[in-house]
Amino acid sequence: MGRVLKSDSRAEASFPCIEVSGTNYEMGYEIGKRFGDNVREGLRRRKKWLGNLKAVATGHFARQFKGCIAAAKKHYPQFVEEIRGWADGAGVPFQDLMILNMWAELTAMKRSRGEGGCSTISLNDGKRIILAHNEDGSAAYKGLMFWLKAKPRKGRAFECLSYPGFIPGNSPGFNDAGIIQTTNYVPSAEWKVGIPRYILNRAIFDAKTLAEAVKTATHPKRGYGNHHNLASTKERRVLSVEVTPTTHEIHEVHGVYFHTNHLILDSMKNQPQFPGKSSLTRYAVLAKETKGWSDATEVRLSDIVRALSSHEGKPNSVCRHAASHTGGATLGTAVFEVPKGTFRLYKNNPCQGNFTRGHL
Repeated sequence: MGRVLKSDSRAEASFPCIEVSGTNYEMGYEIGKRFGDNVREGLRRRKKWLGNLKAVATGHFARQFKGCIAAAKKHYPQFVEEIRGWADGAGVPFQDLMILNMWAELTAMKRSRGEGGCSTISLNDGKRIILAHNEDGSAAYKGLMFWLKAKPRKGRAFECLSYPGFIPGNSPGFNDAGIIQTTNYVPSAEWKVGIPRYILNRAIFDAKTLAEAVKTATHPKRGYGNHHNLASTKERRVLSVEVTPTTHEIHEVHGVYFHTNHLILDSMKNQPQFPGKSSLTRYAVLAKETKGWSDATEVRLSDIVRALSSHEGKPNSVCRHAASHTGGATLGTAVFEVPKGTFRLYKNNPCQGNFTRGHL
């Protein structure tokens, strides 16, 4: 699975890559050791932000923070150990990485909105499926991202784009059962003590079928909201799954579909949330870009990449370049093609055209 087929001629097209295997702790340790500089630099660049989160986790909401960790340990202890391995390998405090991996929950506890800003286009024309995703995050992570290939001793092998210090699963990736996942952060106003969303994202990489992936995404003990784009190379289906701690809705994609960072499905759009200007702007731009795509069979992959490269509405554009007053940037773009069984991975902004190709 996942061998690189071809890259363009520019060296800057590729993310650094690591291959690991073993127990979850052993894999985390090797990742942390190899990319320890990236992890520590990411923490350094985001010192003030992390300090604010730490104040929440160790202050008024310390009991709830510990309760979320306890829920993760109860249901998915192996992934808590994976984060512990990252921390030990990178030589950073385990608590710092748990705080990092629970930034959305901690942000919700203090009733503020996070900064996530991903944009997604999916297509199912009856013969092919395309799932294309701009991975947006803090511009502080530019130059620190990497590609991970993992073969756990227990669980499914998977590959994904990775942030330094974040457990795999929140960025685009796929496993050896042909389950593809990308996610869109949703700033839900609702939270409860439960399994952190990043732990559930990671657990989806162990799914054998879309039904298993959906079961994990909608786990009754989840603590926060999320949006999962899920596709299957074997089932030839693509789903949009919106969740909050108490409800969810599943939409099967037929034709063209797009999503940013707020709830949009019929039973979900009135759920308490904090939709930001960036998400609303990008959603409107994607609606405009895809307006003429009524016949999905005529939509080309280049059309989708062009839409994800749009700078309309900047600095809150679909293709986001670092701006001091927003802090967000497109760090990479993944385009998965089913049943072709290939993917493109763009480094940084898709408008720059720097990508590698690989097999699912």
